[in-house]
Amino acid sequence: MRLRPRPKSLENSNQIQSRPVATKAQKNRSTRAALGDISNRRTRRTSSKAVSSKDISTKGKRVTQRQQLLVLDGDDQEVTKPRRLSARLSALRNREEAINNSKTKESTEEETKEKKHEQKKRRHASDLKFSSKQPATKRARATNRGSRKTSSKLEEEKSSVDLLLEKQEREEKLCLIHPNFRLERLSFDGRNLTTGIANVDKASRDNVLLAAPYVADMFQHLFRQEGRSRPRMYMEDQTDINAKMRAILVDWLIEVHTKFRLVPETLYLCINILDRYCKLVQIRRSKLQLVGVTALLIACKYEEIYPPEVRDCVFITDRAYTSSEVLDMEQDIVHRLGFKITVPTAYPFLQRFLNMIKASALTKHAASYYTERTLQEHDMLFYKPSLICVAAVILAVNNADLSQEDDDSDGFEVGEGPGMPPILLEYTGYSRYDIIDCAAHIAKKVSEEPVTASNRELIAVKRKYDSKKYLNVSTSVDLPSVHQIQIDM
Repeated sequence: MRLRPRPKSLENSNQIQSRPVATKAQKNRSTRAALGDISNRRTRRTSSKAVSSKDISTKGKRVTQRQQLLVLDGDDQEVTKPRRLSARLSALRNREEAINNSKTKESTEEETKEKKHEQKKRRHASDLKFSSKQPATKRARATNRGSRKTSSKLEEEKSSVDLLLEKQEREEKLCLIHPNFRLERLSFDGRNLTTGIANVDKASRDNVLLAAPYVADMFQHLFRQEGRSRPRMYMEDQTDINAKMRAILVDWLIEVHTKFRLVPETLYLCINILDRYCKLVQIRRSKLQLVGVTALLIACKYEEIYPPEVRDCVFITDRAYTSSEVLDMEQDIVHRLGFKITVPTAYPFLQRFLNMIKASALTKHAASYYTERTLQEHDMLFYKPSLICVAAVILAVNNADLSQEDDDSDGFEVGEGPGMPPILLEYTGYSRYDIIDCAAHIAKKVSEEPVTASNRELIAVKRKYDSKKYLNVSTSVDLPSVHQIQIDM
């Protein structure tokens, strides 16, 4: 038979079996040794407890249980206690000492506070005793003097306020227009509106177009904005144009305005836009007419219901400019002006003043003629539009020839006119000297007819008012004069 090779597992088993086996005696010894170690541990614990419960005194020093202890174990070896217990004991002692010190400090501070408080009480009591010793009459006199002073001051303030109120009431009774309803109100800021209706506007309360409840606030706003938006004199800054060229342009614009049958507000706004733009930009002669016709187009878009078209503006210039040039100029003008087209012109002030004095139709046409005539003159930009309107109305009212031809007036001779209406002086706040100065310039301009270099007269305004619509006021009535105005200083 062939024998098979023995597996490795069996070889390992033989090796294990070949190890020496411990006898019973050896086992007993090992158990005894283990039991001896356990007994030795127990004896150590009991001995340490017994020794720690006692206090040992050495040379007057007391050694407690928390100090080092010598313990003998089964092998006669010395074991020392760790030092952690001594460190803890010292920390506890330090804490107790700190607590005691803090308590003593608090007690001392409380005592000092109590002493100071008692001292203050004593001082206060002594002060009261000293004050009580003073006679009561002196204290009473001092209090009476103070009360008399305060009462006298209050009485003086009350009397001054009463006097001011009485003066205001007297002035309001004497004046024709209450200060709150005048053209210039110092307390006006655009929000604090007036209440009620002025005496001048009560008659026109039922007329919706005149807006009697709001007219005072509206014109106060216009007067305030007038100084900011009105054009200034600019010909000194221009290099290629002059005042004569401007007069020719305005004369031509008045003719175009009449031909297109536009409203008066359009003409005044057109001249305002023209002057404000020329103040900002250098204008060439070849482009001056383009600026004028474009300003008229913008004003028509703002005021008219049916404004003319761009092709109409091109046609009226005899095709000197194209429609694209007109549109480009329009865009440049509105951007230069910041789209500020809503501005106060002379026309609303003129209508307001004429309604206040209840002027006749002929007087209205004459004042309108004088005001419109000033549009051609560059020098008149020196005056405010509202001042020009006041002066024009006063010139028309004091025209003796006009009063005689007017059927609605009684008529008066030269030098016997009504002078300056007091209601206009109160309402506008302008001085007599300012009005006379402006009126003198207006009368001079109306009496003179501007002439071009080619001896062509610029009489578009005169021709316009020489019609039945305006009662031929430019030709049938004598020229105005400042000497006809009676000045009551």
